[in-house]
Amino acid sequence: MPFVSNLPKNTPYPFVTAEPDPITVVRYLRASDYLAFGAIAAGFPSAFFLLGRAALLQVPMYATLGFAAIYINSLMRFWGWKENAIEAKQFAHDSANGTLRPAWWNWQ
Repeated sequence: MPFVSNLPKNTPYPFVTAEPDPITVVRYLRASDYLAFGAIAAGFPSAFFLLGRAALLQVPMYATLGFAAIYINSLMRFWGWKENAIEAKQFAHDSANGTLRPAWWNWQ
């Protein structure tokens, strides 16, 4: 059973793949995703520090939140809900060359 079994057929952008593995999702991150991750991971704890409400737990918590945000953003591009011309072209190239491997490829 696929992870996302009921994807709609009318996405606004080309559909790339339904179940990209986490390594593929991270490989296809854009520079804007890294910038958003840095802004979330450093911005929120810095703001709390400036307000005098800093806590040590905030740094890993917001780093995890930032990673989740950019991961979901990248998934939306794979599923065709956001502009994905770069990902579609790179995925087609990787699939044709055989450089795209399934997630279980390196598992022992």
